[in-house]
Amino acid sequence: MVYSDKNVSKLFDSNPNIVPMMNIYQFNRSECDLNYNQKGLEGVVSVDRAEG
Repeated sequence: MVYSDKNVSKLFDSNPNIVPMMNIYQFNRSECDLNYNQKGLEGVVSVDRAEG
C-alpha cells in the first residue's frame, strides 16, 4: 500500500510494485558538488545484478 497525504494508492487499479529509493549522493551544504554515498551505490548495483 502507498501512503501519502493525498492518498495516491487510489490511483492504482492493482497493487503497484514499490521500490524504495536509494540515496546515491552524500549531501553537504558547504560544498557545491555532491559526493557519492558508497553504500547507496552498492545497493543500486546489487539490485541491478539481482534483476540481470
